[in-house]
Amino acid sequence: MEVDKQPNNDKKALEDMEKLTSTIKLTNFPRGFFAKQQLSYFKQFGVVKRVRLVYNRKSGRPSGVAFVQFDDPDVAEIACESMNNYLMFEKMMKCKQLRKMDLPKSITRENAPRMVAPPRRYAKSRKHSRVANEEKDKKQVMRAQKTLKSKLAKKNAELEKAGISYKFEFGPKTEASE
Repeated sequence: MEVDKQPNNDKKALEDMEKLTSTIKLTNFPRGFFAKQQLSYFKQFGVVKRVRLVYNRKSGRPSGVAFVQFDDPDVAEIACESMNNYLMFEKMMKCKQLRKMDLPKSITRENAPRMVAPPRRYAKSRKHSRVANEEKDKKQVMRAQKTLKSKLAKKNAELEKAGISYKFEFGPKTEASE
């Protein structure tokens, strides 16, 4: 008997994942239609729980994809029908109601804020340059030199195997190496 219950549970779980949720995915929206504007615009359909824009990690600019979560799936369906193929500022927006399996983590997280501020522009590249240019301690320098030496040894072996008589050297030249 317990064996029969398992497939029903799997079927029920699959049906539950296929069910449409109260979240819509909005794409191809015009520049200037950001999270605050989307929140105020979608309030006309019903109670909006969350608005999430997807941003480019490197530049901090919106990538043209947004998720809007409503309280009720019926409200989401109405908003989706009215916003699909909606022309706004010469852009034809696309809208789709998501299933449970298609929801992003930013929407499914509990106690998440209603809107998230956009990332600072070029923050990743600034952080990378700050880390790359900071003073290194002796341990970090030794680890980097060891890695470089092993890469050069591998490259020298490849050159020797190919019949090329050239050696890459690393570090200051000594009398013994000449």
